[in-house]
Amino acid sequence: MQKKNSFVFFCFFLFCVLGLMLNASPATSQTDKKTNDTNGSFSAAPMFQSETDLDRGGKFSLNHYQLRWAATKSVSNSTRLGFNIGYDYLDFDFSGVSAFAGAKPWNEVHRVGFGLPVIYRATEDWRLLFTPSIDFSGESSADFSEALRYGAVVSATYRFNPDFSLGAGVGIFHGLEETNAFPFLTMYLKISEKWLLTNPMSAGPIGPAGLELIYLPDGLWEFGGGGAYRSSRFRLDNDGPAPDGIGQSSGLPAWLRITRKLGRHHKLDVYGGVLLNGELRIEDRDGHKLGSDEFDPAAFMAINISARF
Repeated sequence: MQKKNSFVFFCFFLFCVLGLMLNASPATSQTDKKTNDTNGSFSAAPMFQSETDLDRGGKFSLNHYQLRWAATKSVSNSTRLGFNIGYDYLDFDFSGVSAFAGAKPWNEVHRVGFGLPVIYRATEDWRLLFTPSIDFSGESSADFSEALRYGAVVSATYRFNPDFSLGAGVGIFHGLEETNAFPFLTMYLKISEKWLLTNPMSAGPIGPAGLELIYLPDGLWEFGGGGAYRSSRFRLDNDGPAPDGIGQSSGLPAWLRITRKLGRHHKLDVYGGVLLNGELRIEDRDGHKLGSDEFDPAAFMAINISARF
């Protein structure tokens, strides 16, 4: 197990370095920006969730490695088109499990997702977003077609003034034996020159949405704290307690963040937090619940390396 984790960690940071090298381009002139208005970003983040107790007996921990790449390009004065791709590797480590028929419910989960955002500025103050996406989420030997999920996010945001924007949206996704719709709010509120309340929408270990209060003491450092709700579903292989079934992990992460900018295009984020109200759930291949177990608050930490180009 230790050799496997060491290999994964080495490969992960090799991708980090390569990604940062590929995206580290010289500053673009104003003329180049007018002829090639393309923006992009790359991020890589390992996240480690400490071992925690399951209510019905046993323990588990989680190592989560994440890669994100995205780009958008103007196609008119009011419209931008984009493309994003992400990969997640989740390594669950269970011991002494009593629920789920006394077996480890799952082990390694892979998630690969693609999105095609369309950003439309209807007026000077209204912005519309439409992002269709598709992803695979499952264990290594899970049936590919049964592990797909697809859907879209739609939102509208109104800018009241340069310091305040407010919007609403809905995400609708189908796959893994369910159709899920969830509403959300978007907010940007500049409280003062050094305080900001907004959604952490950029790619990273915490993920999009939620709400974060940010303190900006200068141009190099940021300090933030926030919370969100997270839920992850994935298809299981045919060797566990629920052959070809579905696993789910959910909870409420609360975090603190320290960010250091590394030049104009790079930055380093360090997160520390706790996952509250955590629950693991297992279903059969048709989405019928077989069992669930809650777990104690779990501490986590993450490091995010990102670049913009």
